[in-house]
Formats: sequence, C-alpha cells, structure tokens
Amino acid sequence: MGPEFYLPLYSQSAKMASPLKSSLLCLPFVALEGLGGIISGFLINRTGRYSTLLWAGSVLMTLGFGLLIDLKSSASLAKIMIYQIIGALGSGILIQPPLIAIQANVPQQETATATSTLTFMRGLAQAVSIVIGGVVFQSSIIKQSELVEAGIPHDVAVIFSGQDAQVNVDQLRTIRDAAAQRTVQAAYAWSLRNAWLLYALVAALTIVASYFVGTHALFYRICSNADWS
Repeated sequence: MGPEFYLPLYSQSAKMASPLKSSLLCLPFVALEGLGGIISGFLINRTGRYSTLLWAGSVLMTLGFGLLIDLKSSASLAKIMIYQIIGALGSGILIQPPLIAIQANVPQQETATATSTLTFMRGLAQAVSIVIGGVVFQSSIIKQSELVEAGIPHDVAVIFSGQDAQVNVDQLRTIRDAAAQRTVQAAYAWSLRNAWLLYALVAALTIVASYFVGTHALFYRICSNADWS
C-alpha cells in the first residue's frame, strides 16, 4: 500500500505532473495489482497449490519495490511503467494466497477467527506503512540550509523543506529558475528513494516468511447435477 500511496507524490514532484496526469501514470499499478489477484486465484483453483504463489509474489514485489529506488527525477516513462508493473503483479499475486494458506493450516472451527485476524492485520499494516513512509520521507527531505547552499532562494527553500514539503508539492511550478526547479525535483526523488528502500526491505521479509508457511494441496470435487439430486 505504501508505494501505491507515494507514487503519485513522486509523479507530482520529480516529474512535475498534474494531479490528473499523476493518477494516470499510477494507473498501471492499480490495474496490474488487480490482474495479479485474478491470476493467483485462477492458478490456485487450477492447481490447488498456493505456496509457489506466495514465494513468486514475494520475489516480484521485492524486485519491483527495489527497482523504485532507481527512480530519479530524470527517470524515463518506460522505466516508471516497468517498475510499477513488476511490483504491482507481485503485490497482486499475494492478495489471495495468504488467506488460502491460513484457512488450509488452521482447524475448521478456527477459520473465522483466523480470517478476521488476517483482515485486521492487513488493514493495520496498510495504515502503518503509509505513516512510516511519510515519516521516512519527511526525515529525508533535504534541509532548508542545504537548499540555500545549492543556490535555491531562501523563500523557496522554506517552502520545499521540512514537514511542509509534501503539501507544497504543487508549488513547484511557481519556481521560475529552471536550475533551482531541477534541484528541488531531485531532492524530492532522493527523499522518496529512502521510502522505496524501506518498502523493499519489508517486502524482502515476505520472501523469508513464505518458507515458513505450511504447505497443503487443495483438492476440489466438482459435482454434477446428478450428484446433487
């Protein structure tokens, strides 16, 4: 959830995109995440196995989020799209398998408790990931003194440094000096790089965790109309 939340900030700051264009640039992440969920559900239904998908989704998610670290203010559109696609497919594939794994590894009478616990933990993790990502960004954003040393006017440096940097991203277009504008764009991209690094490290932990998930083959019995009669 964190990368999906902060990718629009990258587009609006490092790439100077409008809010509408930013949403379009991030559309592949949303679309491919949903596609990944469909693919994982289809494969589980066909094969009755989920452990391989847990591992594959974790690897793709870690790779995709890790590649986001390479996003600079000069990154090409193709690079932004490819990195999003990889990370989105990985996170999408992981939508269904954890739920199936929990339901397959707990007694039937505890299925409802396990399912609700997973739902709660997912919601909590999403909220925490956004908050922590914001803290990392704010602590990484270039300081006002460093912007001034880089040749940015003091009044501009005040706007794009500290805790207000995120909310003032739309004022980047008001900077008339092209060199100063590029410096601020690079500062935003560098600060978000630390957030991408955090998310990649957390995603890497899912690769390790996937090896500790109990493996059970799921078998489905397809009943004909005669069976129900």
